[in-house]
Amino acid sequence: MERALNSLYECLPREKMWRFANAERISFVKKSVERSLMAQLYVYALYPNGEADQSRDSVFHKSVQKLAAEINPDHPQLRISVRLRGECPWPSAQAEIGIINAYKSPRDKMACIVRCCETIENLIILASERGAASADDITPVLVYVLIQARFSSFIVATYK
Repeated sequence: MERALNSLYECLPREKMWRFANAERISFVKKSVERSLMAQLYVYALYPNGEADQSRDSVFHKSVQKLAAEINPDHPQLRISVRLRGECPWPSAQAEIGIINAYKSPRDKMACIVRCCETIENLIILASERGAASADDITPVLVYVLIQARFSSFIVATYK
C-alpha cells in the first residue's frame, strides 16, 4: 500500500495540473489519493478473510453489547474516579468514536481516535476543574466510552 501511494505521489510533480501547486495543495492531493485508494481497497484490506472476519466481528460485537449492558462508570474494574464523572457518560466522546467506520484510511481512523481522546481529555478537565488530565484519568474513561459506543464492526475498524 505504502509503495503504491509513494509511486503515485512521485507522479504528481510530472503532472501539468500539479507542477506549480504549493505544499498545502500537494498535501491535500496526497490525502485525497490515499482516501480514494483506500475506498477502493477497503473491503479487501480490512476483511482479507472475508466472511470469517465478518463472523469474528459479529461475535465480538455481541460480546461487547452484553458487556455494555452490564457495565457502568461505578464498575470497580474500571476505576473511574468520582471527580471525573461530571460529564458522564461522555456522549460527545462516544459520538466522536462512533463515526470511525465512516473512515477508510488508517490516517483518518487514527485522527478519529485522537479526537475521541482529546474530547475525553477536555471533558475530564471540565469535570475535575484541573488544568490537565493524566493517562490514568483518560484510560478508564476511554475504555468505558469504547464499550458504550457499540461499534458494528470494531475489530475491523481498528485492525491492521
